[in-house]
Amino acid sequence: MEETPASASPQPQKSRVLWIILLTVCVCLGICCLPVIYIYKTGFLEYALSGGLVPPKNLNPIMANANKLMNDGKYDQAIPLWNEVIQQAPSLDYAYYQRATCYYDLLPKEHDETTYSEYNRLALDDMDKAISLSPHNGDYYAFRHDVLISMADQEVYFVNRQALTRIAHDNILAAIALGPSKDFLYNDRVAAADLIDLDQCDQGLAQTQAIQDRTSLQDSSITGLYRFEGEAYACLGQLDKAVQAMDASTQNSNYLDEKIYLKAAYLYQSGKLDEALSVLNETLTTKPTFMGYRYYLRALIYYEKDEIALATSDLETGSKYTWGRSALYAYVNGRMALDKGDRAEGIRLLQEAEATVDHNFNTLRTRIQLELANLGAKPMVITPSVTISSTPIPINMP
Repeated sequence: MEETPASASPQPQKSRVLWIILLTVCVCLGICCLPVIYIYKTGFLEYALSGGLVPPKNLNPIMANANKLMNDGKYDQAIPLWNEVIQQAPSLDYAYYQRATCYYDLLPKEHDETTYSEYNRLALDDMDKAISLSPHNGDYYAFRHDVLISMADQEVYFVNRQALTRIAHDNILAAIALGPSKDFLYNDRVAAADLIDLDQCDQGLAQTQAIQDRTSLQDSSITGLYRFEGEAYACLGQLDKAVQAMDASTQNSNYLDEKIYLKAAYLYQSGKLDEALSVLNETLTTKPTFMGYRYYLRALIYYEKDEIALATSDLETGSKYTWGRSALYAYVNGRMALDKGDRAEGIRLLQEAEATVDHNFNTLRTRIQLELANLGAKPMVITPSVTISSTPIPINMP
């Protein structure tokens, strides 16, 4: 029998084991490298290393499509695309800002009050998130201001509107502190307007006029300053100056119907009922729908001219074009209730009106307070009940 060397059998077996180990290592490395290659190719590695500031490359076509839809005014169609971007890149502050913009830009055409409120809430949530991710972007504070003002406009009671405006004002001051922006050019004007809304009329007027002094008369945007000036004068009870300023503001057709309405409001409070009626008739003929509160003002004028049927008709018409059932609407109905001998309902409605008119009707508010006093009643005492919470402003924190 032929003898086999001792080393002949183990050697081939050892080689096979090494090859198997090597093959296994290669396969494992390949499997492990695939995600790395994918992450690199899609840009998620760059996204991670940038702290979420640079979007992954594979999201660029989605974002481009979303931006195009927004440029075309198709905000509802852009929202699902921003949802997808946020799902894949939850640290991308820009995506939250863009989605908030979509919700906000849907508001002007929204006729359901519940949906309107929900869009405002969603926009605010997105801006809170964007600011938490990028706390030194001034544009985010400026836009959060606008969302908060939109929410304030939905509040019935003046004290609640002011509470939200104070929060909004803090945001616009933060935007100003962070420096100028190419997208939000008029933050200083917005801050001045806030002061007027907050009944800090002297300060608002002074700031508005200071901005006017450094604005060229050839700059068409100066008409917006004339409007703020008019509102400040009305807030201070200087109604003739308020009318003059509002006339100057109408040189620019931006927000023209609203400016004409304010002019009519100031004329009415000056006791110039026929002039106010003529101004209102003009705007209601030109644009009979939306801004239903214009009909409420005309109803008040008709009531004081003893044309009760026309006043009642305008109250009904106006209620079709606005969600509001307070302020002038409550005041006219309150006066009518008193005429019918319903003292309790009349007082209740006058109290409602006094608590809900804004700074543009400060003269009327004073008159309502006197009417309540003559009836042995007092204005309502309302504690602000704003429930929204917004992220703190990091630049103000120690």
